[in-house]
Amino acid sequence: MSDRLQPILVWATLAALVIVLCTGILLSWYYVPLAQQGVQHGSASAAAASVRSIEVDVVGGHVVRALHHHATSVLVASALLWLLLMLWQWRGDRRLWWSVLGLVVIALVGAWTGRLLPDDAYAATSREVMRYGLREAHGGGVVATLLGLRTLPAAALANTYALHSIMLLLASITAYAAIRRYVEPVTLKTAGIVVGAGMLSVLLAATQHLAVPGSPADIAPAKPWWMFLPLHYGTELLGAELMSIILGMMLAALLTLPWWTDRVRPITRAVVSAAIVLLYIGLLFDAVW
Repeated sequence: MSDRLQPILVWATLAALVIVLCTGILLSWYYVPLAQQGVQHGSASAAAASVRSIEVDVVGGHVVRALHHHATSVLVASALLWLLLMLWQWRGDRRLWWSVLGLVVIALVGAWTGRLLPDDAYAATSREVMRYGLREAHGGGVVATLLGLRTLPAAALANTYALHSIMLLLASITAYAAIRRYVEPVTLKTAGIVVGAGMLSVLLAATQHLAVPGSPADIAPAKPWWMFLPLHYGTELLGAELMSIILGMMLAALLTLPWWTDRVRPITRAVVSAAIVLLYIGLLFDAVW
């Protein structure tokens, strides 16, 4: 099964990354990464005003923005499933493991920074929650500095935009390294699945409007993005300090996995992979319902 599923995940990851890059470039033509008040929309920042202009004034702007959002979800999901599939059936390719692991981490950082760029209510809440949590976390000061949470409010958004752009570049490099290690001819069936999924994502994006800064949907209480639900609930349950220790241990275990995974039974790796997938599914249902 893994031999059939892995090519789909690989090329789905590549297709999602290409969509993210292309739509990101288009959005950057109209986006203004400034936290100062905009001229046309009263108390809204220039960044929020530019996002509103993309949604309302730019032809097809809402489609491009929705595509960028949904393709990011597909990128994180497919890369994460690819990583879990490698854990399930370990074949000893260290460089491929580190490339895909790096892609997952970079995609998560890129998703978090990208969600702050509209400078809406969700972004303000997310930034404050992260800043407060990092105060108690081990090494939180370093992470806060890297994420631009220690800068002045006027410069914070520009730093976030720069970090988001860097993450897109790094994601391209790590994805190239991963796919180069995984050399597999694209079969007609695999290409058809990827192209079909891409067309479906376009139709989905065309029918959905994301929250516009200042709209009632933006003012409503925001829920964490699905990919950050484990971190959100883990921090609420265990506290930021303990959660930072657990995350550090998990990252260390994943980075050193090629050296110790051969000592673990295949059934154990399969159970861990399935448990992570079920955890995400359970958290998604809890967040939705």
